[in-house]
Amino acid sequence: MLDLHHCRAKPLPSAMLQAANAYTRSGTVPLPGGVSRRPPLPASYTAEQREAVESEQKAVVAKAAAAAVQAQAQAQARDQAKVQAQAQAAQTQAANEAAKATRDLTSEITSSAAAAVASTVAGTVDLKA
Repeated sequence: MLDLHHCRAKPLPSAMLQAANAYTRSGTVPLPGGVSRRPPLPASYTAEQREAVESEQKAVVAKAAAAAVQAQAQAQARDQAKVQAQAQAAQTQAANEAAKATRDLTSEITSSAAAAVASTVAGTVDLKA
């Protein structure tokens, strides 16, 4: 007989609990290394029943594989979109910096030209005086 008090005091180790939950959800027996296998079918199953179960199992595996491929494709698409967004941001920043440099240079040239004109005008005024 199980001592319930003892069971409560010492709960199942996490790995055992996870394995029990995995078996309950999937009907598979977890093996060391994360590999799962289905328990053998009852001997009372006919060939048709065995074939139907195997066919269903193959369909489940195929569906899981398709879902994994789709998830991987979506992850790659997200990564590609992120890279494209980063490239676009870098391109925009470079364009903004080039525009600022052009404005600064234009402003500097305009200031220099205005100073040159002013000094020329001042020199001309001094000559006439």
